[in-house]
Amino acid sequence: MTRQPGPRPATELATEAAQLLRRLEESTRPDALGDRGAAECYEVLGQLRRIGEEINTTLSHLGTWLEQQYLAGRLDIAGDPFCTEPLEAVGRLLDGLHTAHESWATLSRSLQNAQVAAAGMVTVPPPRVE
Repeated sequence: MTRQPGPRPATELATEAAQLLRRLEESTRPDALGDRGAAECYEVLGQLRRIGEEINTTLSHLGTWLEQQYLAGRLDIAGDPFCTEPLEAVGRLLDGLHTAHESWATLSRSLQNAQVAAAGMVTVPPPRVE
């Protein structure tokens, strides 16, 4: 099966991003960082902040799409025993996206503060044993 040219599906990209973040988690374990830890810490914090900003933008895009689809009458409820009205489902989903958006904004600011604090850190080589 040959992949068609054009943008990759969002689900495919999200799965790939999750796999990369799992690999990042593995490579940032204390035993994996070693002597390059301080410099890596600074850089990783900066990249995580940027990832957070992209996730925040993605959440906004999803919310906008959802609102547009609802207003166009293109959403219905299928199989949710807790929610039988599209308006209720859309409201719950938008509320969840809004909460996630606020949480990511807070996380981004915290990561930026941590990166600023990490800017002056250096990894000192262990003392020589003679």
